Amino acid sequence: MNRIGRASFAAIALSGWMTSSAAFAGDPQDGAGIQHVCIEAGFAEPVCTCIVREAGSRFTHAQMHVLALAIPDLRRISEDPTLIADNEDAEHLSADQLATLRQRAEDADRVIQQACGIGLSLDAG
Repeated sequence: MNRIGRASFAAIALSGWMTSSAAFAGDPQDGAGIQHVCIEAGFAEPVCTCIVREAGSRFTHAQMHVLALAIPDLRRISEDPTLIADNEDAEHLSADQLATLRQRAEDADRVIQQACGIGLSLDAG
């Protein structure tokens, strides 16, 4: 690849990275819980920021709050009644909606793991 080709490739790659970094355009507090749990688990801030960014592009504010309470054990979304007790973001969700959220979170876990090195389950695989 010649110099012009390399420069073009680098510019395209950089613009793609910047676009994906800006994908989490919601309230930064939406991911604060996930960020906190991730950092407390011993992961580096850039990795945790990547997880929040990727999750933020897939889930609503209320769903992000539920995820923050559940991780690293995503089964808790639909299996742990204490997770939704007194949680205004989750208390209105039916059992079917919680099961769907859990499935979406488990699917996203694999994609986020590929993008960030670890996923919502805080496991590298």
